[in-house]
Order: sequence, then C-alpha cells, then structure tokens
Amino acid sequence: VYYRDPDGAPDYSMTPKKTPSGKEYSAVRASEDVSFEEHAPEAMTAKGGERGRIKFYRNPMGLPDTSPTPKKDSMGMDYLPVYEGEQDDDSSVKVSAGKLQKAGVQTEVAERRSLNTMVRGPATVQQDGRGVSVVSLRLEGFFDTVDNVTTGTDVRKGQPLMRIYGPTLSSAAAEYLSALNARPEAGISG
Repeated sequence: VYYRDPDGAPDYSMTPKKTPSGKEYSAVRASEDVSFEEHAPEAMTAKGGERGRIKFYRNPMGLPDTSPTPKKDSMGMDYLPVYEGEQDDDSSVKVSAGKLQKAGVQTEVAERRSLNTMVRGPATVQQDGRGVSVVSLRLEGFFDTVDNVTTGTDVRKGQPLMRIYGPTLSSAAAEYLSALNARPEAGISG
C-alpha cells in the first residue's frame, strides 16, 4: 500500500525510496496496515441501517446541486447520499485519526510565546524609496570632490555632499556675491 521510514520516523512514501543514510523504506502491505478508525467503512455499509435515514443526495463534484432522489450528474457519476446526523457542510475536511498519526501531525493549544528555534526564510532587502531625493543640476560641469557618503548613509540638512565645478556656475555665484556686497541693506528681491 505504501512505504514507511525504516527507523520509525513519521515519514511515508507512495513509491519505494531511500533515507539520506541509504536505508530502503519498508513496504507496508494492505494486510499489515493498521486502521485507527472506529468503524471500518465496509462494516458501516454492510449494516446499512446504522447510518440513519437519507436526507438528500449531493453532487459528487462538490457543486451546490442536491436532489431528493438518487440521480447521475452530467458526467454519469452517481450523486452521493447524505445521511441524517452527518455534517452536510461541503467546506469541511475530515481526516481519520489513523491518517493523522501516520502523517506525524501534532496538535497543541495556541498561545503567545517566543520561539527558541532559528527560522530561516527567503527575503529581499530594498531601499525605502520614500526617503530618496534626486537633485539634478542643469549646467555643464563636473564633480570636484565627493564626501564619504554611500547608499544607506544618513545625511543632515546643510551637510556638504560634494563639490561641483562648472564655468557657468562659477560666474553665476560670483555675480550673486557681488550683488550682495554692493547693497547689503537692500537684500535680494524677486
């Protein structure tokens, strides 16, 4: 039926395989398979009357279509009976205790606590674009010096970042200074 870990770990396979150490998985035949279900499905259907009265028949593909009488769907599949006392909610999944144990499922009450184990996960670190400013100067020139500022370095208002040299920028700065020195009380208008 399936293959299980030879060391008794809760690991199962539908095909033959080996452990990382090279041991072959043990084959489990149908006669050896342990059932943890309270009632075997054959016993329940053989008795018939134990399940109770049929309420309705539901679509085998999970569609919301029901019928009070047995019928077939468009693909020729028989509608499934829903008995009194059974949950008729199609969104629920039922797994037997035996299958849960075979899969190694463990349950625990949910509580808030700190993890003591390392959790590794893939991640991407990106720059926060909201704090990025682009300054573009419209002049011909070049950077004379650049301060020790790299991506991720915090800068403050007024902190020098670079020195730019350009003939048009130099002449504009000289005109500005001469205008300030000529009439210091007048200030700049405009």
